[in-house]
Amino acid sequence: MGVLAITLDIMIIILLIVFMTLSETGVIPTHKRGFTCGDESINFPFTGDTISAGMVLGSVVVPLFIMWLVEVLRAQSHSSRLAIWKKSLCISLYWFNKYLIGFGIHLALVDAMKSLMGESRPHFLDSCRPQEAINCTVGTFISNFTCTNTEYPVQLVFDSYRSFPSGHSSVGNFVGLFVAWYLYKRFPSTGSKWLVPLFQTLSLIWGAACGITRITDNRHNWWDVLIGGIIGLTFAAYTAKYLCHNFKVFRTSWSDEHLETSSLPLRSENQLLSVTTNGKDDVNSQCA
Repeated sequence: MGVLAITLDIMIIILLIVFMTLSETGVIPTHKRGFTCGDESINFPFTGDTISAGMVLGSVVVPLFIMWLVEVLRAQSHSSRLAIWKKSLCISLYWFNKYLIGFGIHLALVDAMKSLMGESRPHFLDSCRPQEAINCTVGTFISNFTCTNTEYPVQLVFDSYRSFPSGHSSVGNFVGLFVAWYLYKRFPSTGSKWLVPLFQTLSLIWGAACGITRITDNRHNWWDVLIGGIIGLTFAAYTAKYLCHNFKVFRTSWSDEHLETSSLPLRSENQLLSVTTNGKDDVNSQCA
């Protein structure tokens, strides 16, 4: 990559981080959609998170270790142990870089939608305690409000009207589908018909759990979770299929010891030898 390309990539990353930070902290104001006086759907108590934001964000790095382990298992045994670990790590980091591109763009989109929609969470009245809700006429729509709750952290009060779409559901499903897709394409054959589907199911369950618990915790409405999940699944599929080239490792000759295709029949593997990806942006050129 040239200096200009690297500079542009760094600038984009910085802009995304700055935007999401300003959005999450309220520096970029969130649209106040308003609420209806006496609306019981936003009158649930705040009870915390079954799956915390830290757990969800922590799961974002898990695919790197999964990919590294799988690539080590796929490597040919006659290569040196150090060469196997280095080559496997290189391949994993290449795909993890593509994964972070898709993840970052998808997360910025979710943040932007939260700021634009400004939908009240189910625990909005408890967390915000809007002054206008006191002695208001039931059924009256209140378009502008001021939160008066000083018992909760400012971030939690501000977050009480950033319900749509669910970030937990979006991130969880992004990670879950990406890992499941990767395992389908790259996990080495063991002879077991149950092992890979079991791992895939566990991965997808994580995404589902991140969404379902948001409803049971009264942190989101069902439609917030549904749309968040769709966004996460869509970006995960795009990342796996197009950014990661469906997890194919292209070879330029039969002498490459460590780079293998994704368990394809021999005739398909031969066909891949003449295939190239976008310029030098492929696993083979990066991990030669």
